[in-house]
Amino acid sequence: MVKDPIASAPLDPKYDGPYKVVRRTPRDTYVLQDNLKQVLSRNYAPELIKIVTQSLDIPTQETDHYEVEKVLSHRLSDKGEMLCKVQWKGYPESENSEIPYVNFDSKKAISLYYQRQQKVPTCYNYTCKKG
Repeated sequence: MVKDPIASAPLDPKYDGPYKVVRRTPRDTYVLQDNLKQVLSRNYAPELIKIVTQSLDIPTQETDHYEVEKVLSHRLSDKGEMLCKVQWKGYPESENSEIPYVNFDSKKAISLYYQRQQKVPTCYNYTCKKG
């Protein structure tokens, strides 16, 4: 996990990830790789990295990944799970769909959605209880 520099609201996640360390550079920074096996465009200093000690379910290469163009809306399911209606990058509006918050590889699209809405979410967790 790496510290997210755009996390400004109190409920924004402070870290983004998970990422895999590829190597340490001679200047003691780290080259990281995302779960799509792409190397990140910059290196990270140790103080910006948070080590995750628990086992994470990182999708394998067999899992399909699609890029979110933007989050259009959100709602709570009957079970209290946050669902986001998304527009997929490179796909027509007819392909828009609702996906659970936990299925996002990165929470940046969600953060941008709330910035556009100019309101703080009532929940920013995997599941929320209806009040």
